Amino acid sequence: MADSTSRIVSQPECGGDAKSENVSPSLTEIIVIRHGETEWNADGRIQGHLDVELNDIGRQQAMAVAARLSKEPRISVIYSSDLKRAHETAEIITRSCGDLEVIKDPDLRERNLGDLQGISLREAAKSRAMAYKAFLSDRNDQEIPGGGESLDQLYQRCTSCLQRIAKKHRGERVVVVSHGGAIRALHRRASPHRRSKSKIWNTSVGILQLSDKDEWSVKLWADVSHLNKTEFLDSAIEGSVLKMTTPIAIEVVRREVKILRALTGHDNLVKIYDAYEDHENVYIVMELCEGGKLLDRILSRGGKYTDDDANAVLIQILKVVTFCHLQGVVHRDLKPENFLFMSKDENAQLKAIDFGLSDFVKPDERLNDIVGSAYYVEPEVLHRSYSTEADVWSIGVIAYVLLCVSHPFWARTESGIFRAVLKADPGFEEQPWPTLSTEAKDFVKRLLNKDPRKRMTAAQALGHPWIKNSHDIETYMRSSALRKAALRALSKTLTVDELVHLKQQFALLEPNKNGTINLDNIKAALMKIEEFCAAALSVYQLEALDQWEQHARCAYEIFEKDGNRAIMIEELAPELDLGISVPVHAVLHDWIRHTDGKLSFLGFAKLLHDGR
Repeated sequence: MADSTSRIVSQPECGGDAKSENVSPSLTEIIVIRHGETEWNADGRIQGHLDVELNDIGRQQAMAVAARLSKEPRISVIYSSDLKRAHETAEIITRSCGDLEVIKDPDLRERNLGDLQGISLREAAKSRAMAYKAFLSDRNDQEIPGGGESLDQLYQRCTSCLQRIAKKHRGERVVVVSHGGAIRALHRRASPHRRSKSKIWNTSVGILQLSDKDEWSVKLWADVSHLNKTEFLDSAIEGSVLKMTTPIAIEVVRREVKILRALTGHDNLVKIYDAYEDHENVYIVMELCEGGKLLDRILSRGGKYTDDDANAVLIQILKVVTFCHLQGVVHRDLKPENFLFMSKDENAQLKAIDFGLSDFVKPDERLNDIVGSAYYVEPEVLHRSYSTEADVWSIGVIAYVLLCVSHPFWARTESGIFRAVLKADPGFEEQPWPTLSTEAKDFVKRLLNKDPRKRMTAAQALGHPWIKNSHDIETYMRSSALRKAALRALSKTLTVDELVHLKQQFALLEPNKNGTINLDNIKAALMKIEEFCAAALSVYQLEALDQWEQHARCAYEIFEKDGNRAIMIEELAPELDLGISVPVHAVLHDWIRHTDGKLSFLGFAKLLHDGR
């Protein structure tokens, strides 16, 4: 029954204005809402009558549904279960709806699940066999051992409560905050011959109309469109595929298709072939990746990746993320589950997938949606002010996991993980960190720097010595004299500020007194700092600079004086690894000046990119 000390306040109106819709005097319109998420929801533990408060995500979900209800016309009163998770949701709603009084009613509680309460269903199957069997029973009169209710008892309690509320508020619009099981019982009463297939997500919204003749009808059911435009859509719907029932849901998927098409062309990005839409779904046709998820490969190894293996994976991740950022796209959900291998081969190419949470971002723009997966979310995301640096933090977490098979920020609950991300520092003392290279540890630390101003960009990370030493410097050492001359010319155009990052990398490699370094993976080649800068600079990184065109032109002028020479097309083709089937004269015709046979500016620019 309702709390006898509560009184009904009908004067305040939520979102009411001159355009407000009136409810027929013979009807009561009841907006039925499930409470926000709790830690037990996130952990899969059965709550029943046990009192559990909302977690941080649940409170954000409640604020999202409150913002939605603030636009609903003429809400008279709010009823809620007396359990904390429902009552707190109702209290958050009322603050956006003119401070309506919240009336507690214990008859709106969740089903009493007896011996199952406080444990997960998986645990229940092992340790509470009788209660678990009763829970799975098809009989509506089957009670749960330990004082639990049957479905019929739940149905009788909840429907009687709603009938009382409807009778008291004829011609009014009322909000009821309850629980998943209770709300399913109400749907059973409204549609006895049509069982709802929709899951009752946290803070999902349904609208029931009850007539003075006790006729029930469903106007809306299990709608989460208010979450589609908030930071907790992914958490709220647990990764489910949304039916295309709302304009916002449709727009979310269309945006993903738009982003995938805008990013077409990178080797480490899943290819999109086409997209089709019907009245319920959008179908995105992409290339087949048969090698499984990066996460599965990490787990299948049963131990850490070696430095070299992790390096090879991270180079691919950094390249595709750098490409995305240069195109003005931030992924916002980078994690091992969102990278697939093309095949089962150990050296298969890696592909970035799942751009459902991605968005376009301008250079001076800050995003404020809290999206992503808890273990990989960046501090600035939780502070609601971030840009592409959020992806770099996520790459840092992936790197940490690759190297030691554990998360740098761990807790039993999602809110605990968020606290760790904000306040804790990743550990580098336990195994295997003491056995890893100084460069590898420095790389991860620079990505997981809580100050985004000091965190490397994805392009800068490609220039870190741990990455460069195993890839680009070796490539440089194998380059022809002509390409080395082109890169040296480019390095000479950089300012002191633009070179500072490369000089820091050089210092990290511990050069000896005469300014040279010894690197095993470039076969002990000795290189001066000028040569190192030429080898370690990233052309792709420099392309992101506003002055890139000026750098390239100045570099070409230096190259003209110090390194350019007459070259035959047949000589240039092997250097660019063009096969015999490629029509080299057609491809390279504009790369060479016809007047003197030397490289043109176009040829110079292509040479910097190794022909790409």
